[in-house]
Amino acid sequence: MKLDDAFLLLKRAGITNSKDQVRKWIRQGRIRADMNSKKEGYEINDASLNYFIEMKIGSHRDYFYKEFNEKYNTSKYKSQISELQREVEKLKERNNLFRQKIKEFRKGQHSG
Repeated sequence: MKLDDAFLLLKRAGITNSKDQVRKWIRQGRIRADMNSKKEGYEINDASLNYFIEMKIGSHRDYFYKEFNEKYNTSKYKSQISELQREVEKLKERNNLFRQKIKEFRKGQHSG
């Protein structure tokens, strides 16, 4: 991954607004990257970047989740999911009853 791509990910995650800061973290070894040539720039290790983001966000996770929940109103979806899960359980029970009735019907046909 190139520096510009890594910078955009870090910016979207709310970690930095500076490419220079990303370069500094690379020089410090906090984000692993190889410099193939000055023209090509850094080739950033994806796993290292993902780990770095997870460590940075981890300390702010509650804040990000709260902001995300407020922005997308996830509580509404949670209640809808719970309702759908209850409906699925009811349908499973009905399905089991129908299966049992089919078994009983087949047994009756064979014994008659």
